[in-house]
Amino acid sequence: SANEPEAETAEGGDANGDANGDGGDAAAPAAAAANGGANGAGERKLKLVCEFSARGGVLAIAAMQSMVVACVGPRIMMLQFREGPKAEDGGSGSNTAQLVEVGFLMVGFMISSISTLNHYAMVADAYDGTFFIVWKHIKKAFVILGKEPAAAVDASAGALACSLLLEQPTLHLVVADEHARLRVFAFNKSATESKGGSILLPRATFHAGCPISKLLPLHMPRAFAGATGVRGGALRCALLFGAVDGTVGFVSPLDEGLFRRASFLGTRMPTGAPQPAGLHPKAFRAHHARPVAARELKGVVDGALLRQYALLDASAQEKLALQIGATRSALLDDLRALDDIGRRVLSLLT
Repeated sequence: SANEPEAETAEGGDANGDANGDGGDAAAPAAAAANGGANGAGERKLKLVCEFSARGGVLAIAAMQSMVVACVGPRIMMLQFREGPKAEDGGSGSNTAQLVEVGFLMVGFMISSISTLNHYAMVADAYDGTFFIVWKHIKKAFVILGKEPAAAVDASAGALACSLLLEQPTLHLVVADEHARLRVFAFNKSATESKGGSILLPRATFHAGCPISKLLPLHMPRAFAGATGVRGGALRCALLFGAVDGTVGFVSPLDEGLFRRASFLGTRMPTGAPQPAGLHPKAFRAHHARPVAARELKGVVDGALLRQYALLDASAQEKLALQIGATRSALLDDLRALDDIGRRVLSLLT
C-alpha cells in the first residue's frame, strides 16, 4: 500500500480545438535531428524529419517508452516514429519517415498538462480534474486506473501543471491549479475509500501564494538519501516549481521522524513567533482548501514558516521546543537538514 505523502515545501525569490475536433489543423509533434560540422564542430542545425497534423491545438506533450504522447482537447494520442524503406531496400530513397497514431483515449474536456513515468501517465484536465492512466503495449490502448473524486473537482480552478513525484516505493500525483494550490493525490487499490483504485485519494493541499505554471521533477542521487533518513538506495525525486510571479520553490518527501517534528513545530510557530499584521500563516496556506481538507492540510509542512524558528532568541526557542517535547538543538539540526535538502535540490540544476 502507498505510504502517506510527507513533503516539505520551500519558496525563494520573488489555437485550441474544440471537444469535437472541429478546430483548424495545427502543427502537432514533429521529430527533428541535430546536424553538426566535421568532428562535431561548426554550426549546428535542426532538420525536420517528420510531422503529424492534428485537428486542434496540442496543449500537452510528453515522451513514453520511445513514443510521443500528444494531447489535443480531450484526446490523448500515442504516436510512434516509423522510418520508411531505404533505397537499397526497394524504397524511393526519399524521406518517408512518419509519426503514426497507434492508440488514443478520450478523457475529460480539455487536457492542460501531462506527466509520464515508464508506461504510466498523470493527466490534468482544465475542467474535469485529474486522471491516472496506463499504456497497455500489447493491446495498444490506454486504460484509466483512477481519477480525482468528483467532490474534489473544482471546475473554476483549472489545472495549470501536473507531475509524478517518486519516493520509492510510493508514487505521488501532484497537480497545480489556478487557485495557486498544490494538491497531492495517491493511487492505492487496497484502500477501501479508493473503491479498488478507481478513485485517487487526496493526501495533501498547500496554497503557494501564486499560481504555479511549471512543475519539474528532479531525480536525486542515491547518495542524497542519507540527508533525510530515507531508506538507503531508494529512488526518490524532488519537485521544483515556478510560479507566474517569478517565485521558485520545491517540494521534497521527508523521513517520517523529521516530518513529525517539523509538523509539531509548525503548529506552534503561528503563536510562538511574531507574524506580519497578526495574520495566521496556516490559514493562508489553507486558502481555497475544501471544507473537509483538514487532514490534507497536515500532509505538508511550510518551510518558510519553520525558518522563522532560527530567528527567535534562545529562550523563545527553548520554550517552543519544550511545548512539542523536543530539544532546541534537535530542532536546529532539523532546520539544517531542511536547508541542506534545498541546497542539494538546487545543485541538481547546475
